[in-house]
Amino acid sequence: MRTKVPPKRVRLPDREAVLRAIDARKGGATLREAAGAAGVHVATLCRWQLRFPGIREALLTAVETGALIRVQEWLATWRPTLPVRKRRRPRVRWHRECPWCGNGVVVKSVVLWVPVAFWRCERWPRCEWASWLPRHPEDCPLCGGPRFWSHSRRSVSCSRCRARWPAAC
Repeated sequence: MRTKVPPKRVRLPDREAVLRAIDARKGGATLREAAGAAGVHVATLCRWQLRFPGIREALLTAVETGALIRVQEWLATWRPTLPVRKRRRPRVRWHRECPWCGNGVVVKSVVLWVPVAFWRCERWPRCEWASWLPRHPEDCPLCGGPRFWSHSRRSVSCSRCRARWPAAC
């Protein structure tokens, strides 16, 4: 003959622990952090949500309310700023002769993500010289090699001896 198993007694959650968990969720805490603030294990808090729909609704409402409060606080401190205009590189004088063959140089444009200029020998494809940097009008005083402007146009460097000068040079 079978013996009857008495039904499990459902223990009601501690009211103070539930309120501490709700306050923690309003503050932006995760479920694990809210359970820690309530002084219970996270599995216990999950069980409470399954057994008592009121607790689940209260915790969900606390999350939404806390998010709204944080957004309102952020908006109270937010200062609109103007978009930063990208500074254009200054125009510079550049050498109009190819450093390899001495013929003219032409400026071409290619669109990668934005239009970008590059310098190429006008005899291309017979002369394959090309550069993303404009050539400085004067050659290197140390080795006589061609000098090129930097991308920011703040300095000039020699392609042969790797010496570098400020743009005022």
